[in-house]
Amino acid sequence: SFSPMAPAAYKLARIADLNDQQLYYHHCPESFDNNGAYWLSRSQEVRNPYADEGSKSCGKTVAVL
Repeated sequence: SFSPMAPAAYKLARIADLNDQQLYYHHCPESFDNNGAYWLSRSQEVRNPYADEGSKSCGKTVAVL
């Protein structure tokens, strides 16, 4: 249910004052039956919240805020 909100959260984070904290915008093209999904994370490490335990590292960082 969070996947549709990720692009809007990314846009908000781009204009917000993050107090020198970095956010990472990750994308996995294989999530949701290969429809893809984005998510924001405080960690540079990719830990896909939409994947099962065997695929948690699926994804890449597409932006750093």
